[in-house]
Amino acid sequence: YWEVREGFLIPEGTYTGFMYSLNAQSDKSRAIAGGIDIDYGSYYTGHQMSFGLDSTITRLRRLRMEVDYRHNYIHLPEGSFHTNTFGLRMFYFFSTDLYVKAYVQWNDDKYYNAGREKIVSDILLRWIYSPACNLYVVYNDARLIGPGHNEIVNRTLMVKVTYFWRK
Repeated sequence: YWEVREGFLIPEGTYTGFMYSLNAQSDKSRAIAGGIDIDYGSYYTGHQMSFGLDSTITRLRRLRMEVDYRHNYIHLPEGSFHTNTFGLRMFYFFSTDLYVKAYVQWNDDKYYNAGREKIVSDILLRWIYSPACNLYVVYNDARLIGPGHNEIVNRTLMVKVTYFWRK
């Protein structure tokens, strides 16, 4: 069994299902764009319904922002539960060869997060220092916040350099 919540057990096995989606999106070439989606379908021994909103702002010269929100409602024979996720992605372009991208996501799924909410952040710096040659610096961080104490559950710093040799 897989326990998705206390007392909510999913038996081992193979599952087939369906998913219906309804999506609407505004023109992404505009300075401000947005979208909405609604999904309904199978979820192992029950069903799920999800609702999502997103928007993109490109009005500022070097800055691009994307915001998204998703609400998931899960119904199983043992009962129901819901989760919420909110994300913010930002790009800042110093030049055509250098930019920073940051993503922060908040999740209120307290069952998997020891009774606390989770915040995950990723920051990426990309520098194209020569044609087809890149330097990437990536920082990832995951934290549980809430009653008791805040806890860092993951922290990573990575550097990657690519170089293209020509004959």
